[in-house]
Amino acid sequence: MAEATRDRAVKQRLKVAPIAFYSGNVSDFAPQVAMARDAQAEAWIAFSEVRDAADMLRTFKRLDYAPRLFFARASAQPKLIALVGQDAERALGALEYHARLGTPGNDRFVSAFARKWASRPGPAAAAGYAAATVLAEAVRRAGSLDQDKLRETLSRAEIPTVLGRYKVEPASGAQVGMQPAVTQILKGRPEVVWPAGLETAKRLPYQEWHERRLLK
Repeated sequence: MAEATRDRAVKQRLKVAPIAFYSGNVSDFAPQVAMARDAQAEAWIAFSEVRDAADMLRTFKRLDYAPRLFFARASAQPKLIALVGQDAERALGALEYHARLGTPGNDRFVSAFARKWASRPGPAAAAGYAAATVLAEAVRRAGSLDQDKLRETLSRAEIPTVLGRYKVEPASGAQVGMQPAVTQILKGRPEVVWPAGLETAKRLPYQEWHERRLLK
């Protein structure tokens, strides 16, 4: 993920700092902060687990370091708030699915799921439902259960699902339509700030530590 992100940044003519790797038992990110400061990096992008994101924030606060943008993939998880409280404010994260997302048909899916199971659906349920949606639509369009016809139909199809738009690159079959929503912790809650059609709040700049005030 880090290498793909770097490659896309280079294509957009952004200046890219070296990728920093660390072992699974790291809890102090001071060396990485020093590297970021030396490189004058404006964005810190991490594809880490929630514990790592929490330790990064603890290190940031201790060293009074605040990049202009802080993205950690796991920041959308509620556990981050439990680990670091309000220090999680303004962190960006990635959200594959949530019952609150305004994706096509998600409101109907959530209602039907809740009626049957007395709970809201999670990512696994949404993925299963999206797969069934795509397959059913492919069968309808192909007018057949023939595997070759279905494969051809799926290679060209664009189908709205609760996870977003299904679309693949015909040659490789790689998914290019569905993209995770970007969230930001605002007042202790992950809000969707991208894409525009799904946003529940506007993105705010990442704050310096001395600018932060206790939330009520």
